Amino acid sequence: MASARDPNDHVWSGSHTFTGGMNIPASSVEDNQVSATANIGEEKLEHRRGFLHTQTGAVAALTENVFVAYRAGTLLSLKCEVDTVATGADRTVTVDIKKSTAAGAFASVCTPKVLNNGSVARTVYDVTLTGTPTFIEDDVLQIVVTVAGSASNQAIGLIVYGVVAENGA
Repeated sequence: MASARDPNDHVWSGSHTFTGGMNIPASSVEDNQVSATANIGEEKLEHRRGFLHTQTGAVAALTENVFVAYRAGTLLSLKCEVDTVATGADRTVTVDIKKSTAAGAFASVCTPKVLNNGSVARTVYDVTLTGTPTFIEDDVLQIVVTVAGSASNQAIGLIVYGVVAENGA
């Protein structure tokens, strides 16, 4: 069967049934063109999720598991900030994120971020990720906060926030 081309624009208001496949250019369907009731399978979607760690009072050292992967995906971002910076010249807060794959040992997936008396209060700092940290289903992400120093006061109030993108399938 010969193919027909129609160079004109058309507005269609009814339903269309295709007995064969339909090809449309990539990125030609925008979010507002998909009905809120569309039954799109999860395997065709990417899910973004955030995880959060907070401390009030003087920042303390700790290790906390903050995320378990439902599906394979990528760690997109990790950010941190303190409410009040340390007043001691030797005081530091170091934020690290580690990953465990298949119940293996945790290993860092970033260049740990060091906050000290030269940092700025309530300023959000990006933690530099190593490459593009990917994960598989059931991997665990862990926040590790270490503190050091003894002069004057430690930083007060800590927020660590990460964002991951998980595959739909």
